[in-house]
Amino acid sequence: MKPNYNKNIINISATFNNYLGGNTTIKENKKLKNELTKNYKNIVFMIFDGMGVQVLKDNLDKENILRKNIKDILTSTFPTATVNATTTLASADYPANHLWLGWSMYLKEMQLPIVLFRHSNEITGEDVDENEIFKIHPEKLAYYKQIKNPTRKIYTIFASYVHENLTNGKNNYTANDENEIFDNIKKILTKHKEEKFIYCYCDRPDKYMHDNGVKNDIVKNKLLEISKNIEEISNSFDDTLFVITADHGHIDVSENVNLYEDEKFFSMLDRPLSIEPRAISIKIKDGYEKKFINHFKKYKKDFKLVKCEKLIKQNFFGGDNEKLREFLGDYIAIGYKNPGKILKFYPYQKDFKGIHSGLTKAELYVPMILIGNKNGK
Repeated sequence: MKPNYNKNIINISATFNNYLGGNTTIKENKKLKNELTKNYKNIVFMIFDGMGVQVLKDNLDKENILRKNIKDILTSTFPTATVNATTTLASADYPANHLWLGWSMYLKEMQLPIVLFRHSNEITGEDVDENEIFKIHPEKLAYYKQIKNPTRKIYTIFASYVHENLTNGKNNYTANDENEIFDNIKKILTKHKEEKFIYCYCDRPDKYMHDNGVKNDIVKNKLLEISKNIEEISNSFDDTLFVITADHGHIDVSENVNLYEDEKFFSMLDRPLSIEPRAISIKIKDGYEKKFINHFKKYKKDFKLVKCEKLIKQNFFGGDNEKLREFLGDYIAIGYKNPGKILKFYPYQKDFKGIHSGLTKAELYVPMILIGNKNGK
């Protein structure tokens, strides 16, 4: 499996970017573009973390409002990970360009793998100065903040921990769970009468699946709650289009493997591991490549060891540049089974029951859901 950047989450953001007055040359999503010609007064773009196509199929029946309104099935980015995919959605740019590829990135200037979203040392969990990180590895500004004269008023809804590069200043509303997100959408639609575009990110149901797995009553009930809220709000506001997608999908975990106990594995590395537990950046010491490949055979039933050069040539990242190659290293170990294993780099990392970042269909494929209420129809 691989990302298709002509049928990808990036095409949703490219469509919105141009619709709001931007000028990206990235391919637009035709179905969304056609729907936007109906000139809705309100457009609400909702991203639900982890809510892939298979997650919906596993937990909701065919007549559920989310499933029956899937208008397109798209691929996520690679890695199929929150940091990478949400940055792609917010920047309307390829992973090769924004370079926020995964949970942790090895910054050679610090000689450390850094957890970008938490500003911490991946090895020890200790805090690292946010300003120092951004000097080395800046976060790209969101597309909706770069448009000088947007065609409509832009609002954002993000959790309080989200960096200001993504939030839309005084027009940002803070929401720390899915219920607060819906409350804020209602507030914006009720209070502000002009034509508007609302960009909102919800870090659920990802959290519930990490803790409980995909096929679970807790996850099912949370998805039913989200569905009910969407049905209620879409019926309550006329002339409003809801565009709903996910950053990536999710799979159940078959085993959390303590890779950090494999001393021989780590003895052949030139730098600490980074990126994601099912998309692992590996840089090997000079002269150890053959030995490492032979040693890695013990993990080959669940992970494919692929040269980064090959992945770049096959357009897994939407481009090629020196900085991308630096971050990727020599090889990526890619999880390709469902249920799948997690390779834990460091002792303090928690065990998960649900995971993503690999290249199974369940991790890669996400829905584009369109629910439009135009003149009561």
